[in-house]
Amino acid sequence: MKRPSVGKQRILPSQTVVIYGIDFSGAADAGKKMFVAKCALLKKPPDLTLLVHSVLPARQLPGGGLSPQDATAAVRSELMAATKDQTVVVGVDSPPAIAKEFMTG
Repeated sequence: MKRPSVGKQRILPSQTVVIYGIDFSGAADAGKKMFVAKCALLKKPPDLTLLVHSVLPARQLPGGGLSPQDATAAVRSELMAATKDQTVVVGVDSPPAIAKEFMTG
């Protein structure tokens, strides 16, 4: 079965791609336990280089806090702002189940 191409973007060979890695936590003090790594994948054929810009707990993001709601909202805002003018790839490490309230806007 062929996968649909909805949302696919063509990435130019020399284009830089922003990559976020999120270590998700829904704990009561999620802002301390949830980390966000922001990286750039530099594509200069034939090489690829991953450059780490920052690794921060969610409480240190703009609008972040310790509660799961504040931490999740800060991560969401960071990702929404990042996708406005650049190609972004996001990877999330999370428990097998994420509570519904963390998945809705």
